[in-house]
Amino acid sequence: MDPAAKNLFCEALQRFGRCDVAAGGRSMSPFISDGDTVTVVVANRPVRYGEVAAFFAGDQLVLHRVVGRKRVPNGQWHIKVCGDSSPGSLGTVNLADVIGIVSHVNRHNRSHRIWFTYPFALLAIPLGNLLRAAIAIKKFRTPR
Repeated sequence: MDPAAKNLFCEALQRFGRCDVAAGGRSMSPFISDGDTVTVVVANRPVRYGEVAAFFAGDQLVLHRVVGRKRVPNGQWHIKVCGDSSPGSLGTVNLADVIGIVSHVNRHNRSHRIWFTYPFALLAIPLGNLLRAAIAIKKFRTPR
């Protein structure tokens, strides 16, 4: 995301309380796929386990699931996040850097509200891995 688009996104989020953005990448599949449009809403409260947090890593908007939290020695809270399809990409983000949470995913012109949170959403990581493994096995067994 270029700096102008980042500023426009942040301004729209601050002014309207929500903003739609196209998701890119596969780290959150199968729940958020490449090309889906997601609705990011302002987080008026601390994010909860299982929710998909939106934050910036440099100029890139990152959408990852919250899988934990911890208080650091200076008294601030950090959250642990990772992608559903890449549980090895566990990282920490300062809670103050979270700009919003994903409330809806629009796929094929159908809007799906993300209603499940902890503990059910934490199943997304192992279920995503099982789904990808099943698809890989099916592709491997299918004659070409």
